Amino acid sequence: MAISKATAPTEIEILAKKILDEEEIKLASRLSTLMKISPSKASSLMRDILPVYHKNLVTHEPRMIYRYLYYVEDYSRGAQLRRLTRFFIHMVCGHLEACLYELAKGKQLPYGPLVYKLLKKGVLSQQLADQLLEFNNVVYIPAKHFVARENLPRKINKRTFAVEDGALAFIMMRKLSMQLFKLLKSGVTTLPEDWKPFKKEWLVWDREDNNDFIIIE
Repeated sequence: MAISKATAPTEIEILAKKILDEEEIKLASRLSTLMKISPSKASSLMRDILPVYHKNLVTHEPRMIYRYLYYVEDYSRGAQLRRLTRFFIHMVCGHLEACLYELAKGKQLPYGPLVYKLLKKGVLSQQLADQLLEFNNVVYIPAKHFVARENLPRKINKRTFAVEDGALAFIMMRKLSMQLFKLLKSGVTTLPEDWKPFKKEWLVWDREDNNDFIIIE
């Protein structure tokens, strides 16, 4: 999967090589396989990875940070994931944007300007800012806007993303979010659920469970 040698790599694959290590790329490969052959197992894997809502828990604050992660998992378990991959990726990116909003103390700016503002203030390192900006350009903008780039098809049925793209975007989001969580926790923000350390068992995940998340209104 993830980074194919048979064909020219996509922009998302090229970016993944810059951000992810070998084990994380393998994890994206395993996740994409499960997304295609067993959405329930893919959902189970993502629930084990995500710092998200637990059953019988109404919500976590900051609300939007965790809300987007709920929808990421929700989109992953549908049988129509291939048709909805663009929306799945949009939710993945929305989580990072929510983290940036929280770091900027609610400044109502788009993703890109938020990154530049936080870089200028010394909140973000140059390396993290560069990765976030490239993620925005390669992943978020094409997922959010149908006509973001002139050389891409304008019809909705032609502007989809491959499942592999979705899996890579999710694992890149995890890595970037972990860094943003550290910055948030170093300030005054309380984060009740954190990202888990990498588990080797994720690379061979092959089980499903019945621990459904609650619906968030």
